[in-house]
Amino acid sequence: MSYTIPSTWLVLAIGYWLGDNYQQQGYAREAVNALIEFCFSILKITRIEVVCDPDNIPSQNLAKSCGAVFEVSSPNRYIYNGKPYQGLVYSILPPES
Repeated sequence: MSYTIPSTWLVLAIGYWLGDNYQQQGYAREAVNALIEFCFSILKITRIEVVCDPDNIPSQNLAKSCGAVFEVSSPNRYIYNGKPYQGLVYSILPPES
């Protein structure tokens, strides 16, 4: 299978949600790590971002466990129920070649 992404779109954001009964079992980490590998090796993405709510510690921990690095706290970074919220921006960069 072949994928072509315009070179101006080599940055993407990922998000995740997992039902309460499936949390803390490694499923999300496994899925996010597989997605990261796919994005870097197949799609040739140059940067992945994860934006977390400042109160969502499990989401922040998941991002960090998958190699994400905190960059900035950004006001009005995402919209929820029609209202803008602060978001913590984490980034993941491809491994050095």
